Amino acid sequence: MPNYFNYQANGGSLVMKLNDRPFPSSMIWKACILLVRKDEVEAGIGQWVDVHHGIKQNSLDVPCSPRKHTLFRPLTEHLYIFEFEADVTSDELCFEFRITKAEWMIKERGIDSEKWMIKECGVHYVNTG
Repeated sequence: MPNYFNYQANGGSLVMKLNDRPFPSSMIWKACILLVRKDEVEAGIGQWVDVHHGIKQNSLDVPCSPRKHTLFRPLTEHLYIFEFEADVTSDELCFEFRITKAEWMIKERGIDSEKWMIKECGVHYVNTG
């Protein structure tokens, strides 16, 4: 995980405590995940997984834009970095990342999101929107 992601955790979630007061409501975040495959088979052509990410403040979901990122032909032990924006009002935020795949893809193409996991995650506050 790159050092500039000053909030880091094992797994797919982390808690961030904001120190700046007052802080802007609309904030842009850069996130990094370390994606690993549970078996040794590489993803084939035409395969992808979706990384859904969200923020909870005071146990409530905060809408993020965009809400997900699609990784085409994902690689195991690979870092993926993306940005998203959210309007927050709390100084303690819980970031959550998870891998999903559309049900029809699992049935038609045998692509199973359960074979992928987020080993580590990190978040960095970029600036206000």
